[in-house]
Amino acid sequence: GAARLLQHGAAYANGALLAEGYQCHRPAGGPMHGHGACCHHAWATCANPGERPAFLRAARTSPPGRPAPPHVENTDETGKRSAAAGAAATCARDEGSVGAAPRRTHPTPSGHAVAAASAPPAAAVPRAPPLRPAFGCRHSSAMPLRRPGAVGPMGVALHAVAWPTWQTTLPCTPLGFSTAGFSTRALPIPGPCPAAATTTAAAATTADMAQPLWQVRQVRRMGGAAPPRGDFARLLPSDIEWFEGVLGKSGVVTDEDALAPHNSDWMHKYRGSSKLMLKPHSTLEVSEILSYCNMRQLAVVPQGGNTGLVGGSVPMHDEIILSLAAMNQVVSFDETSGALVAEAGCVLQALEDKVAKCGWMVPLDLGAKGSCQIGGNIATNAGGLRLLRYGSLHGSVLGVEVVLADGGKLDLLRTLRKDNTGIDLKQLFVGSEGTLGVVTAVALQCAPAPASVQSVFLAVPSFEAVTQVLLAARRQLAEILSAAEFLDDVCMSCVLEKLPGVSNPLPARSPFYMLLETHGSDAGHDTEKLERFLESAMSAGCVADGAVAASAAQAAAMWRLREGIAEAMGKTGSVYKYDVSLPVSGMYRLVDAVRSRLQAELPAREAGPPVVGGYGHVGDGNLHLNVAVPGGYTPEVEALLEPFVYEHTTDARGSISAEHGIGVMKPHALKYSKDASSIRLMRKIKSLVDPRGILNPYKMLPPNPSAKPRS
Repeated sequence: GAARLLQHGAAYANGALLAEGYQCHRPAGGPMHGHGACCHHAWATCANPGERPAFLRAARTSPPGRPAPPHVENTDETGKRSAAAGAAATCARDEGSVGAAPRRTHPTPSGHAVAAASAPPAAAVPRAPPLRPAFGCRHSSAMPLRRPGAVGPMGVALHAVAWPTWQTTLPCTPLGFSTAGFSTRALPIPGPCPAAATTTAAAATTADMAQPLWQVRQVRRMGGAAPPRGDFARLLPSDIEWFEGVLGKSGVVTDEDALAPHNSDWMHKYRGSSKLMLKPHSTLEVSEILSYCNMRQLAVVPQGGNTGLVGGSVPMHDEIILSLAAMNQVVSFDETSGALVAEAGCVLQALEDKVAKCGWMVPLDLGAKGSCQIGGNIATNAGGLRLLRYGSLHGSVLGVEVVLADGGKLDLLRTLRKDNTGIDLKQLFVGSEGTLGVVTAVALQCAPAPASVQSVFLAVPSFEAVTQVLLAARRQLAEILSAAEFLDDVCMSCVLEKLPGVSNPLPARSPFYMLLETHGSDAGHDTEKLERFLESAMSAGCVADGAVAASAAQAAAMWRLREGIAEAMGKTGSVYKYDVSLPVSGMYRLVDAVRSRLQAELPAREAGPPVVGGYGHVGDGNLHLNVAVPGGYTPEVEALLEPFVYEHTTDARGSISAEHGIGVMKPHALKYSKDASSIRLMRKIKSLVDPRGILNPYKMLPPNPSAKPRS
């Protein structure tokens, strides 16, 4: 999360080499629970595919200083394992005035909700202190709710939201959109037939086998073994030289320490042994890289913010890491239509800050928005906190630019809302997890920024009451309801215990809590609707207590509590995370069932019993089941969790992955959500666009026992 300088490289368009650069100060906050595991980025177009700059044409003829592709047989080499590194942090949503206490709602003897007046806000400070409930006199139900004018209606500083500012100059480079695209297949790389050069893992030489164990350590899936290495070529020194000729030495990373955070996920659950990371600056460079890797049959794993939870962006063995983080330029933004075109390496928070200056907002909001990248969000079809109001990325993505495994470019980058010209191919790549192609640019439909934002934190006596509050919110808040989250008291306890500076905005504990947010255009109208909703919910006995944020900073503190659950669970123990979709009315039954199963069948452990917590996006039926195991992952716990969790989900007609994707964690469990015919069709699509299987192998699809060796 530290500020860093990102330089945009040369982009080739209209037969000219355009040098553009900008400075980006990244918002504070490292990778955390979130999405964007497999990020696929970049943007460059070539209006005339037949013409290339001299330094690109030189790659084909190998002049001095530009190595030729290796004309050698493959030999097996093992990659050095790098120690895992990662950090879990959360980005606060807002920073603003924090002096005003949250507006508290109290049930009167008659059962109606009234509010205690809040003090005017004090001067803004960088971070919100722990929320302190404000107690005031009780009013009769007939008395009007007091609204201190200094903080706006309902005690919420609706017009004082201070979104973090991304200090950058984002040049909208006038790159020409090439509908013809380009294909490196028109300029084949000279070299031996890949089929004759292919070797398998079983053909390792004696010298390779003599390498130290730390060099060949592979990834593990929780407590289990890594998937066996596929029949891919091994990386040679001549390969590295060739990549340096394309990207320059700065774009080729071989240092073990620099590779360490990219060889592991942020939870330290998955770990690979890649010894090479490539950092292209344009779509053209991505194309050259993939064309070469396809020819050599070198496996590639695209990687972005590496904030995923299922290992989708982590190498399993010695795959080449394709990091497109350097491709982070906003290409264009139409302030009239809200259509945003950006390279896939742009950090989500940076895009939010960019469009916010023009009165728009990105429809996607994630806990990891300070680290995740938009290409990875697209590749994993990230859901997030605003899906209830703004829908999934399948609806928000207007177009994509993709580089296929053989280096060919698929130009689907349009900003049109309506385009009924055949099969909507862009949807193939939304949620494909980098297995079908590398998304290098995206066109996204943004939404108008709300003029009125309100957040309320509620104490709810049961999960049945949670569902009743949700139903009432859908009916009474209707079009302004933007988010509906829930957490149980186990999660609350973890957050309060493990995260400093976080406090419960309510004075008493409760079995369940809800966090609701509204986005509207008229503060007075939204306030009236929220008041009626709270009065109705409290009089019905569905809500025991509640607090309405009195400032943007207090709203951020409420969201910090919700978004900090994953971090707090990680500090409690090694976490088994399950992200499932279930019918809302019974989604918490899975948490109860897992908790009872572990208590009944798991022997006493010296490190302590597992901590089972449930939270998630109740508005769209997305449950996050976390099982934190003090002392580390164990086969005993995993055996009790799997396939029990997946079977329970299937019996409830749910999905084993709501928003995190499949990655390396769940290919074996895909059968619980997809029938055999669906899996066969997905395999056919994969074989069609990536016949050699070099793109993100071992991910998403289960092994095919009837597969023939690749040629």
